[in-house]
Amino acid sequence: CKLAAIRARLDTMWPRSVRVLFLAVSLGLTCALDFFSKLASSTNGIKPPNVVIAPAQFGVPKDYDSIVAALKARGHKKVIPAPLTRFDWLKITPSLATKEYWQGTLEPMPTLQFFYQALDKAFQEATVDSEEVSILAHSIGGWVARSYVAERNYTVRKIVTLGTPHVASNKIDQTRGLVDFINKNYPADERLTSVVGNTSTASSLDDLLAKKIWDSEISRSPLLESLVALPSYSVLADTTNPFEIRGDGLIPIKSTILPEPARTLVIDETHHSGFIPTVFDSIILPDTYEWYGSPSKIELWAPALL
Repeated sequence: CKLAAIRARLDTMWPRSVRVLFLAVSLGLTCALDFFSKLASSTNGIKPPNVVIAPAQFGVPKDYDSIVAALKARGHKKVIPAPLTRFDWLKITPSLATKEYWQGTLEPMPTLQFFYQALDKAFQEATVDSEEVSILAHSIGGWVARSYVAERNYTVRKIVTLGTPHVASNKIDQTRGLVDFINKNYPADERLTSVVGNTSTASSLDDLLAKKIWDSEISRSPLLESLVALPSYSVLADTTNPFEIRGDGLIPIKSTILPEPARTLVIDETHHSGFIPTVFDSIILPDTYEWYGSPSKIELWAPALL
C-alpha cells in the first residue's frame, strides 16, 4: 500500500524514466537489506557445521545434553555424541595384558577400536546430508578424535578439545604410549583449538590445610577439589611441587598445549568436568562448579567450531 501511494505521487511529479530508476534503486536496497539481515543471523556469515562429540573417559551421550542443546541453539543443525555406554569402556581392558602396554608402546588400533566404532556411527548420522562436520572432544576424547580423523582419513572443518592432555607425562605415561604415537604420527594443524581451564587450587601446604571441608555457600568441598587436583598436576606436569601448577582442576595447562599452528584457548575459572560418571547416571556437580559445559564458558569456545 505504501509503495502504491509513493508511485501515485511520483506519477504527478517526475518523468517516467526517473520513476523507473527510483523504483529499481528501492527494490535493490530492499533485497540488499534482506540479504545482509540473513547473513548477520549466522555467526560471522558462516553456516555452523554439524558437530560430533567425542566423550571423556566413561562419558556417555546423556552427560553432554546441555552442550548439545546449547550448540543447536547456536545454529548447529546436528550435534551427535558418539553413542558409547559405560560398559563399552571395559573393551579397553584386553590391551592391559599385552606387551605393548607394559612397554608403553600402545597404538590407537586396536586399542581404541571400540571408541572408533562409536565415532563411526556418530559420523554416519552427522554426514547423512553431506554437510560439513566439526569435532568437539572432551578430555581424552581429544587425542582419540585426532587419531580417528587421521586414520579414517576424514576431512573435518575444526577440532575443538576441552581439557585434553595432549602431552604425555615423562614420569608416568598413563596412556602407555598412545599420546606419543598420536603426536608423532598425527601432528595437530591449524584446525585444532585446545581449550583449557585455569582454576585456583591450593598455592601452598598452608593454603591446602586452610581449605574448608565443605563450603555451604557454594555447595562444594574446596579441600577435596584441591586433593584431587594436586596429585594429578604432579604426575601430568612432571613436578614435585604441584602447588605452582595451574589447570582445570585435573589437567594442567602445560599438558594441553600443542605446537603451532594449533591454537590454545585458556578460560579462567573453568573446571574439567561438570559430572562424575557412575555405573548408572552421572552425578551432576553444582552450578557453582563451572566447567567447559557451563553456558558462560560455551560462549567462549563455541566460535572455534566454525
